[in-house]
Amino acid sequence: MLKLLQKGAFVNMPDRHGETPLMQAVKEGHVGVTRILLSAYADVHIVDSDNKTALFHAVDKGNVCIVAELLNNGARCDCDGESALIRGARKNHHDCVNLLIDQGADAAVTDKKGDTALHIAVRSHYTEICSIIP
Repeated sequence: MLKLLQKGAFVNMPDRHGETPLMQAVKEGHVGVTRILLSAYADVHIVDSDNKTALFHAVDKGNVCIVAELLNNGARCDCDGESALIRGARKNHHDCVNLLIDQGADAAVTDKKGDTALHIAVRSHYTEICSIIP
């Protein structure tokens, strides 16, 4: 992969599903590949055909190491009516939720139904998530 990038491979080229190499690395949990792509200026703000960014894929998988890498490279917690915090609460990924809160995710953001991450955590009886969200 490094040779391809050095030869000018387009790091943000999406596939037929709108997924970039960064999104694919994130979905597969490849921390090292994620770091390489980020160092090659992979765009963390690209949205795929399912309206998900790389950060949303990382939160869905509960991969807190990759979530941290993406946040450190400028990924936004909220994008086009979607919230990484709400996604983390839905999946009960407390490490991701804790990191997102620490990095300034807005706990007051609501989903399309008007629910916050806390509403979702309470309804799902995710007590640890409830204790994290301010």
